[in-house]
Amino acid sequence: MAAVMVHAAAKPPLRILMTIGRLNIGGAERRLLQLMRYLDRSGASVEVTFFVISGAVGSLDPQIRAAGARIVYGRPSVLGLIDFSRLARRLVPDLIHVNAGSAGGFYCLAGRIGGVKRTISHIRSCGPVARPFFSRHALFYEPCTSVFSSVVLGVSAATAENRNFLSSNWRVIYDGIDSAEFESAESSLAPEGFSAKGPNFVILGRLDRLKNIPHAIRSFSRFVAQGCYPYARLHVVGPEGNQSLLELRDIARAEGVADKVLLPGPTDEPLRYFRHADCALLCSDYEGLPGSALEALACGTPVVASNISPAREVASLTSGISVVSVADLPGWVSAMSAALEAERHIISSDFWNRSPFPLSRHAEAMIALWSELTGKERRV
Repeated sequence: MAAVMVHAAAKPPLRILMTIGRLNIGGAERRLLQLMRYLDRSGASVEVTFFVISGAVGSLDPQIRAAGARIVYGRPSVLGLIDFSRLARRLVPDLIHVNAGSAGGFYCLAGRIGGVKRTISHIRSCGPVARPFFSRHALFYEPCTSVFSSVVLGVSAATAENRNFLSSNWRVIYDGIDSAEFESAESSLAPEGFSAKGPNFVILGRLDRLKNIPHAIRSFSRFVAQGCYPYARLHVVGPEGNQSLLELRDIARAEGVADKVLLPGPTDEPLRYFRHADCALLCSDYEGLPGSALEALACGTPVVASNISPAREVASLTSGISVVSVADLPGWVSAMSAALEAERHIISSDFWNRSPFPLSRHAEAMIALWSELTGKERRV
């Protein structure tokens, strides 16, 4: 099995079978890629095999393989559960780590049928749960996941809110941000379209209605209407989801800021945007842990965020993030103005030195959990 590994003296590698929907450019996928790279370069004695639930090739597949992990493509629906159970029986991993939201219990059960008793269900979202084909009874999902998972793992305490997980096996490990990526981005040039006179606001992520991007455009419009910053720009960066570029351009035109709102599409250099931005905006209705906000704060870029539980949780753990209700447009304008006076070096220092979000701390916590469940101690 190819894997993320450097063989430690006489100790066999810890073998992890991990599920993921598809290895495309998304928050969870990028965090997993960062973790694989970190384990690879730090010499962790760990092997990871990814089971891709959708069966679809993803844009991150080559990078995941370059970090040493193996990829096996499954099939959607019940056939995929059968494939997964058979794979677990064939590979005999030490642990199954499922990234399938509230449906994770079904894959943990399939893994147990395949002979693997130690399982983790990783919950990464606070949003409405997409129910897979095999049940319409939402109340059964979380209890099922709790019963068949050794540990139900959240990316924030907020991911357990309004859910039916059992508290007895609930844990939290915050996602990590990789310092190596920030060091390589330090000398990057400003992205095309950035205003030299500023300020430049950035909202980064998939163009999805749950991201509430129209609110960012309306807030920006009212910020510009103050007349203090004629060269201000809003950069809406990300691939199209269930909200189109055309729709967002129409909203910008209706708000009178069509010439100031730029929609460059997806990027594989998010840190380049955050490093040169004066402020990042997070208007989401739902998040598990807002990765784009963490990346901005790691760069020392202040964030104005909607008043959702994960954003409040981040604000309690590090500085530089202001939380404002989306119903309070004047509050957003005031927070955006105040963010321009933020001390970037303090925000960055707090993030790397005081918060739980650096990747090294995430990797240490994840290895510790894997070691605890398998009885095979490993370190990074």
